[in-house]
Amino acid sequence: MRSMLGWSRAMSVSVSMMRRCSRGIPISAVSARWCRYGGALVPTSTLRPNVSIVARGSGSHAGAVMLGAVVTAAATNNDANTVACEAGVQQLAWTRDRYDGAIIDAESVAHDASTFEVQLEQAERTWKLEKCRGVWLKLPTSHAHLVGVATQRGGFEFHHAEPGYVMLNRWLPEDEPNLMPPGASHQVGIGAVVLNSRGELLVVQERHGPLRGMGVWKVPTGLIHVGENVSDGAVREVEEETGVSGCTFDRVLAVRQAHGFLFGKSDLFFLVALRVNESECKLDSDGRPLLTPQLEELEGCRWIDVSEYAAGQEKAFADRYQRVHESLNRAISTYQQGEYGGLVVDDLMPLPSSSSSVKADDPPRRLQLLLTSARNLNGKEDERSKL
Repeated sequence: MRSMLGWSRAMSVSVSMMRRCSRGIPISAVSARWCRYGGALVPTSTLRPNVSIVARGSGSHAGAVMLGAVVTAAATNNDANTVACEAGVQQLAWTRDRYDGAIIDAESVAHDASTFEVQLEQAERTWKLEKCRGVWLKLPTSHAHLVGVATQRGGFEFHHAEPGYVMLNRWLPEDEPNLMPPGASHQVGIGAVVLNSRGELLVVQERHGPLRGMGVWKVPTGLIHVGENVSDGAVREVEEETGVSGCTFDRVLAVRQAHGFLFGKSDLFFLVALRVNESECKLDSDGRPLLTPQLEELEGCRWIDVSEYAAGQEKAFADRYQRVHESLNRAISTYQQGEYGGLVVDDLMPLPSSSSSVKADDPPRRLQLLLTSARNLNGKEDERSKL
């Protein structure tokens, strides 16, 4: 130690406080000497117990040397040679996931940007000691000002965003390719096939969207909400758009995958059949289920013959997506005629009927729904496929 002090510069420098602790109490300056190795020698007698030292310096001054204190390496500060002392900074709480990753508890993230930076520096050492591979950081809207610290100082990347939060992640191993899963690649949509007791098909005409102004009648469609079953989403969309209640999910008639949709996402579209219980519906003067169009989205809705619907679709899409619509229309017409059973649903794990009970960050539940052919392995028709 004497030899190191002998190498140090003659003058003593005062190291001022750059940050405040999490309680907002300033920490007084400590005395330090620059040594010939470009570091700062800080007398431990000037420090409180459990003090974390953040070393910053311009040029070659990039570290602190001391006894009895925690030392944190930090980025170069071109403005001043500073050693900042942080006392009482709450550490980030995190849990290890099944893939040897770390999930940060959002409740433990400091609101102050400087304190948060220190939290990340402290946690990074722990993650590397614990051999964590990927780190997940969820920042709510109230902490949006910390995104810059997380990305520019903490090395995090954007993963996805939802109303109320942004999710970031960081891959720690430098000698392995990044194996963290990407953000969701697909949106999930439904189209609902609803036939009344006369065999007529429920159709709508869009006020907004790609088909507006074209006079095209189509089946009610929409996107599935987070945590919502395809079956529940179809029932919801029909009631919202047309006012027809009392529908129950029957079966899946077709599935279509396409790419290049909103913001580059792919689209997974389920064409599903619903049964309408007319005894539970309000009826119009002709005895059909009463229709109440959602005028914010629709020009109108009506019941039409399946053949009229197919002819309109063929005319509207003669020059684009023709084969796709031909297949979907064939599924609708053969289902209406009782010649096609589609896929039925087996509940392997009953799901909540309301999406409000499933949160976006809930752990995945596996084998919840299974789609199976309406004909069993012996080639006989399943009772559920009978119309």
